[in-house]
Amino acid sequence: MGMSASQARLLTITARLHDVEYQAQSIQNAKIQLATQEDKIQQEYLDALDATTLTYKTDNGYVAANFNNLCGRENITDNKIALRDENGSLIVPEEIYKGYMEFQKDAYTDSAYQFAIFMIDGNTGKHARYNNVDDAGANNIQNAEQAAYEKLINNEDNNLEGLKEDILDLFRENDPDFTTEDGSDEYDSFSYLYASEQLKALNPDAYKEYQELIGKFFSALYSATYKDGTTGEFVNGAGLVYENLEQGDFIAEDLDKDELNYYINYYNKIKSCGSCVSIEDKKFQGAIGNDDPASDGDWLQDMVKSGKITIEEAKVTRRGGVITSTTLSSTSPSSDENISYTTTTDIDKRALQKAEAKYETEMKKIDRKDKAYDMTLSKLETQRNALTTEYDSVKKVISDNIDRTFGIFS
Repeated sequence: MGMSASQARLLTITARLHDVEYQAQSIQNAKIQLATQEDKIQQEYLDALDATTLTYKTDNGYVAANFNNLCGRENITDNKIALRDENGSLIVPEEIYKGYMEFQKDAYTDSAYQFAIFMIDGNTGKHARYNNVDDAGANNIQNAEQAAYEKLINNEDNNLEGLKEDILDLFRENDPDFTTEDGSDEYDSFSYLYASEQLKALNPDAYKEYQELIGKFFSALYSATYKDGTTGEFVNGAGLVYENLEQGDFIAEDLDKDELNYYINYYNKIKSCGSCVSIEDKKFQGAIGNDDPASDGDWLQDMVKSGKITIEEAKVTRRGGVITSTTLSSTSPSSDENISYTTTTDIDKRALQKAEAKYETEMKKIDRKDKAYDMTLSKLETQRNALTTEYDSVKKVISDNIDRTFGIFS
């Protein structure tokens, strides 16, 4: 081999050796990156095992909590949780929000019981069940309310009797035939407090005045207090009505106690907070999963953890099985027995399976890449050895040529 040809060959081999070594170094760096990825995957797996979910205690154990199962109809009888926004307003279902706003248009009406009746009657009017004095479905309630009224006017200094007479006077003033044949007063019965449609037919203008008076009357009836002579316990008029309904077997067929409790409890909670906001308010439309805050547990958990929603415990008292009062107290998932953070994999076996499947899949990908890199490194090492051998051979040829050349001229 000529001197110049050998030198060119040596340069080529050197370039190839550098290229092989560069490729090997790049693969070694890639293997280091794989190790970093492996550490990340392992950490993600550990995080998935340690992940927690905001949960609510039910008869069947803890379930992932969202607004619906904390504050909706699913929890109709107890409704032990109250959720408040950053302004302190109670977060309520849209139905409750709209009903409460409508109910509050008459400032003189402030009764949880009346609100419940208003909602049960489909928001047709605050006095929908008082439309007919002969309505058998309402008589059960009327009897219970009359029994409570008779106790309250004898034991409490209030204006119930005066309001009752003002209402009955409207009938007397607008019906020229209010006396019967024997001269008695037709409108001397408690039941005529409920005869709104009859008065409306007599005089629509008087009916408007009746609406205000009847609102004041029942607000006073349900808020007035009575001291039990035997127990010494003070109970409000609402408690007396509920007690009479139970003891007197007055429950009307269309008055479902659970539904009644649901609305009473919400009204009490709103009054405790001072205001309310609908869960469907636009400021809550940032749900993570399906843009429905009411059913999105992840969104609720994030809102609670960020402090944008706070949790309070609602404790109720009952009389005759019906809620008479509701009080709110601060609580948190770390201390509340009903709502807490539970390890996700404890309540959702699919979460564990998903985490394991993801871990195994990602680790297999890394393992395949690692093996592929090892194979490439092995090939590069073989090439390097061959090139090194050839390099040494060509270098020796060049050295021998130099020695011969200098021998000729020496």
